[in-house]
Amino acid sequence: MKIILVIFTILFISGCSVKYGTKIVNSNTKSCKSDLARATYTMLIEADENEKLSSAISQYVAEKVYLIKNHGHVLTVSVNPWNKFIFSTRKYEEGCKLLYIGYTKDNFSYMNTLTYINEKPIYSCYCAEME
Repeated sequence: MKIILVIFTILFISGCSVKYGTKIVNSNTKSCKSDLARATYTMLIEADENEKLSSAISQYVAEKVYLIKNHGHVLTVSVNPWNKFIFSTRKYEEGCKLLYIGYTKDNFSYMNTLTYINEKPIYSCYCAEME
């Protein structure tokens, strides 16, 4: 029993130190914005969001992803006071990955920074570690 508790504690503590939130250094380029919008839209559709909402959020993320490097590690998109979507980025191969890490819908909130809700590569964007 003690061994299981120690292993769980080690996994829990190491999981809490997972670093996410790189900055996209070329977020103003057309190809990067296009890939960001496509990745966001695909993740939201796969999460059963409606097309109109997914399209609006994906365009917002593509335009505002630079806020991740200026205002912390995540980008929260508030549709209204009861519905929010939370994204972040991570360095991936030669590009980046967009991470869908959480949401609030009506009175239910969910966030997963360890395995994420979904993630998509965005090859035309280049990521750098936060300073």
